[in-house]
Amino acid sequence: MYDTYTSFDPLYEKLEQFETYCPYETLIYDGITSGGDQILNDMVSFRSSTNAKKVMRGKRIEQYQIEDYGGEGRGLQMIVDKLKAISRRRGIHVIVTAHVLTTESTDLKTKQTTTSRTLLTAGKKVAAKLPKDFDESYHFDVQPGFSPDDMPKYTIVTRNTGWDWAKTALPIPLRIDFTNGSLYDIIMGHLEGHEFVRPVNDPGTPPASMNTPVLSDF
Repeated sequence: MYDTYTSFDPLYEKLEQFETYCPYETLIYDGITSGGDQILNDMVSFRSSTNAKKVMRGKRIEQYQIEDYGGEGRGLQMIVDKLKAISRRRGIHVIVTAHVLTTESTDLKTKQTTTSRTLLTAGKKVAAKLPKDFDESYHFDVQPGFSPDDMPKYTIVTRNTGWDWAKTALPIPLRIDFTNGSLYDIIMGHLEGHEFVRPVNDPGTPPASMNTPVLSDF
């Protein structure tokens, strides 16, 4: 089951309802990149109602203004904070997805080029801040076969490897191949025999098997 929202307010109202009562064991927010675009559109729409517009010369396209990026950052942080509160209070899984952007920067003095990957958002600060709120951050990857007839492999990276950032507190491998399989089942298989301290939920709320917020990037 899934719901689609076209603006920030109804989405946030739904999250507030889930904080009081949530019938699901897992919530997935898909995702940071599209959510940021949604918030930016809300910011532009609100400004349009006040006639505080700034358009491109000779065009009808309204430009983003500095406060729009601040609104994007604040809105995404509010969503993540609310998801964390739901996870802790209701004892459920929370998964958030995001796309990544590969960037290159060259030092003018040394001529050395550095390649890095960050979350794809309009504002730079929010992309750097959001991963700190998650205990588990996995980088999803598709590895092509050796020949055109070989099926690609679908994998995740669970720890930093070069420019692919990730992190985990679980006893799982650095790279997991889940091609034609269930990633959840594979991770749970690696956790067999290990004990974890779970947070205390509200009375009458059954604990989930793992209630760690996970940020997945693609």
